[in-house]
Amino acid sequence: MERPDEELVARAIATGNPADYDVLIRRYQSDVRNWLRHLTGDPSRADDLAQETFIRAWERLHTISDGKRFKAWVMKIAYNMFL
Repeated sequence: MERPDEELVARAIATGNPADYDVLIRRYQSDVRNWLRHLTGDPSRADDLAQETFIRAWERLHTISDGKRFKAWVMKIAYNMFL
């Protein structure tokens, strides 16, 4: 059974261990990349932006107010990276 996003976020914040965050990356990497590919029209650029998105999200993970909304939160970061 998959652990819910909010549990993974809480554990990643509490421990500072990226293992739980890695699960979130694998869970949403395709969504982020595909959306950025749609926005940019450039698969290579989209992949770079996706990587930067997940780095920025890790750095700011402690600021997320609701771990259940991780996908929406990371997609917003991706959009801001695109802009």
